[in-house]
Amino acid sequence: MSQTQEDLRETFVIGEHTWERLTTLAAEPVLEPRRILVAGCSWTRPPYKMVRVQPDFGQLLVTRRGRGIAWADGAWQECDAGMAYLSPPRALHAFHAIDDEQPWEFTWVMFRAEADLTWPGTATLIHADPEPLWNAVYGLQRESATNREPAHLAAWAEIVALVVRRILRGQGGVDRLRSVWEAVERDLGKPWTLEDLADRACLSGGQLRAVCRKGTGRSPMEQVTYLRMQHAAALLITSDLSVAQAAHAVGYANPFAFSTAFKRVMGVPPSRYRR
Repeated sequence: MSQTQEDLRETFVIGEHTWERLTTLAAEPVLEPRRILVAGCSWTRPPYKMVRVQPDFGQLLVTRRGRGIAWADGAWQECDAGMAYLSPPRALHAFHAIDDEQPWEFTWVMFRAEADLTWPGTATLIHADPEPLWNAVYGLQRESATNREPAHLAAWAEIVALVVRRILRGQGGVDRLRSVWEAVERDLGKPWTLEDLADRACLSGGQLRAVCRKGTGRSPMEQVTYLRMQHAAALLITSDLSVAQAAHAVGYANPFAFSTAFKRVMGVPPSRYRR
């Protein structure tokens, strides 16, 4: 526990007493649009250890059973059941198993640096319910290794992404606009304006633009569009709604305008995304 950050070096040790289930290549087409590299469930014992000094990806790790230790907020801390380890891109993070008797059981997801997620400034620990993410990742892994049906893979991948976003929203730092985006998500069909959003945030329009750009990399109205497209994507792969109906559900009367916005955010047209 006395080890310092300066002592840490790139280390990748799995060990013969560790077992992991990872998503397979079959899942890549549905992971890429969500900027997910890979996800998995792990059962680890010593000498399992990972140290990454400046990774070009972010990782969320949630302990389900057992315990390990993780380098968080400048010190080694226990990461036991119900704890989530948030590791932002390009920030040192390290974790390893410490118990020879009971395996450290956790699930994890790696994200590309450009993923639209709100990471803390450094690797940190927060409380999180481990079951939703474990079940989602386990389901995605099994589907990618067995039936490999695209619709099922897409549905599992979307659940993984949504659960991760919910966990990250619960991190210790104060998100000044969290209540604003939650209000938008509850009523995506509403014709939101910059003034509506600024009033909810108790900010001027200019202040809202600055805070939103810093937190998400988008303007407030671009963020509204992003949230609409995320919900529309979920509708397209989990329901029988037509593209026009999905568009209407998120506030678009014109299917063509919706398709243009959807392709800009998701990278492909809605009809192709559904296929």
